[in-house]
Amino acid sequence: MIILRPFESKDLHHLHDLLSNERVNKYLPWFVFESMEQTHNHLEQFYLKADKQKSKYRLAICLKENDEMLGYIHLNLENQANDLGYALREKFHKQGIVTSACKMFLEYLKKEGEIDYITATHDINNIASGRVMQKIGMTYQYSYHEFWTPKNIEVIFRMYQFNFKEGQKIYEAYKDNHKHFYEDLKV
Repeated sequence: MIILRPFESKDLHHLHDLLSNERVNKYLPWFVFESMEQTHNHLEQFYLKADKQKSKYRLAICLKENDEMLGYIHLNLENQANDLGYALREKFHKQGIVTSACKMFLEYLKKEGEIDYITATHDINNIASGRVMQKIGMTYQYSYHEFWTPKNIEVIFRMYQFNFKEGQKIYEAYKDNHKHFYEDLKV
């Protein structure tokens, strides 16, 4: 069983385990963290010292039994994308933990009532992430090409959306700013 909670200083070593793992970071938007100091700075700036509006949507995924940090889930509110992001330490992969955490997070967002919709994107090669998006009820909208910085690689992303309110328009900024196309995804 898992819980979602705000990050704490004690999460440093587990966060470093996640951020320093090359396989885990393959599809994340930053390079592998090389030092504990780099992880400490990230923990401080992104989680512990973020303003209240941001930090309430940046949570640790933890085991309920011992409060061990397994990963993170967050919502990026910039550019009105309300983009969902998540990652788990490698030893906890393929156990349904991210799907469960995302479902809990959606319930939290619904209860808060401040967010009308969320989006999530995944590299088409990251099939597991796409499955999570489908399992939590997100709907595929379109695919697009992006030259992805800071890794400086060409990536094709699939964009999914989940609406909390009826009649919500599709978030189209990714489509408007990149070469896009539609795929026939069989679920």
